[in-house]
Amino acid sequence: SVAYLSGETVAKQQLRHPELTLDDYRRIPDIVDQGDAHLQGNNRLVFLFEGDVVWRLALKATKQRHELYVISLFKTSREKAQREIRDRLQRN
Repeated sequence: SVAYLSGETVAKQQLRHPELTLDDYRRIPDIVDQGDAHLQGNNRLVFLFEGDVVWRLALKATKQRHELYVISLFKTSREKAQREIRDRLQRN
């Protein structure tokens, strides 16, 4: 599958997470392949991956579910990730 990263999302990410680099975005396939997938609502997948840091990646499917879009990527803490899993996410 392909996950698209729109210019609008890149601009939003630069404002909220200016520390992210191009190499961080290149990690997206690994986060999807190796991370734990969780369902958030009907059309969102959240991947949490713990390597040297804990990453949170959110993908959103279009209504027809033909395309996936990256909506956020950022580093988080193990504690925040565990709290989000407990309170908001379903295991996929």
